[in-house]
Amino acid sequence: MTPGLVRLIGFTPALNSNLLSMRAALFAASLLAAGAAQAEGYALFNQSSLARAAALPALNAAPVLAAGESRTQIALDWSSEYYEAQSGAESLSLDAETQRYALRYRRGFGGSVVSVNGWEWGLELPLLSSGGGSLDSLIENWHDAFGLPNGGRENAPRDRYLIRYQRNGQTLLNLSEGDSGLGDARLSLAAALGERWVVRALLQLPTGDADRLSGGHAGGALWADYSLGLGETERYRLSLSGGLSASATGGPLGELQQPLVAVAGASFSGPLWPSLLGATEAVVQLDAHSALYQDSELEPLGDDSLQLAFGLRLPTRLGRLELAIQEDLAVYTAPDFTLHFALAFGGGQ
Repeated sequence: MTPGLVRLIGFTPALNSNLLSMRAALFAASLLAAGAAQAEGYALFNQSSLARAAALPALNAAPVLAAGESRTQIALDWSSEYYEAQSGAESLSLDAETQRYALRYRRGFGGSVVSVNGWEWGLELPLLSSGGGSLDSLIENWHDAFGLPNGGRENAPRDRYLIRYQRNGQTLLNLSEGDSGLGDARLSLAAALGERWVVRALLQLPTGDADRLSGGHAGGALWADYSLGLGETERYRLSLSGGLSASATGGPLGELQQPLVAVAGASFSGPLWPSLLGATEAVVQLDAHSALYQDSELEPLGDDSLQLAFGLRLPTRLGRLELAIQEDLAVYTAPDFTLHFALAFGGGQ
């Protein structure tokens, strides 16, 4: 377990040994690029109950829309997390399932700033519903099918909701009933610098409830996306992202929370089988961040996080549909299973 700070990928030393290897491979692939293209990953980030205290951005975002163009997206991230351990003077139980519904709107607008090719602003309104859920059996079967560990989930009570954290004899968190309500609303701004670089900023508004772990934390993030096309036709696209997130340290675990967190990510997308599936794309994405809390030996609090998402993006009559699964590669630092559904319609699809 290595609590603490990691540095920005692409700007400072790599996030960890796994990300260092990934970065080297991606750099080698970039040498094969012929021209510029803008990649797009999934609007995903760590959906853990304890991660909602941080303003984690969705990296590898879509290209900046042209002036006057807009896009609306409705999304559902359905996640399940399980962890139970004790170390020294602290113990933590995490057994929860959350459905995060999000309505996102983006719009491009013009600008006269030198070197900026285009601007975009965005708004996200999330609704959270947490409880014991019903995914336990599905997750265990999924992990068994691919030889993945369940981490003790199979021995826990079915469909239970429990979030309890004790430290030095004090109970700092004790939630046994789920809840529904607003999460933290988000405003975003993006500036396209040429064909490959986009600089982005996020402002998180504390519209959630910190005591119920649905948000309630003001914060923001600043990061950059670098995109390029691979191959002669650039049908395959790569995106690298890195930046910093800052959050107010309030709530039940405020004294332990890291006010500044490094974030990094990469996504790869391209046609899955053009001759048979037409415009259907496959997407693979990595998202990482440094530890969200300090002075803890428990993985969900004190460890750096790395998540893998993979799935499809395909056109439908209603709009562009996204289907994906996200797994926690670092183990116990994010929900071990998340289902992602999204439908986008409007310009820039």
